[in-house]
Amino acid sequence: NQAFRLGRRAWGLQFHLEIDEHAVEVFAETFAADASAADVTPESIVTSTRAALGKLIPVREAVLARFAGLISTRGER
Repeated sequence: NQAFRLGRRAWGLQFHLEIDEHAVEVFAETFAADASAADVTPESIVTSTRAALGKLIPVREAVLARFAGLISTRGER
C-alpha cells in the first residue's frame, strides 16, 4: 500500500479504503474462475478478508476524516 502527495494539492492512494465485505463478496464471485485457477475459493477470500476489514474500518474512518478536514480548510483560503 502506498500514499503520496505531490505539492500542496495532489494526493494519491494506491489502495482502497472504501472496501467493505459486500464489495469483497462481489469481487470474489465476479472473479471466481480466476480464483479457482489459483486453487482459491470465493468463500475463502471473503473469510480471510474479514479480519483485515475489521482492522481497516477504524483506520479508514481516521484517514478520511483527516482528509476531509484538510480539503475543507483549504477551500477557505
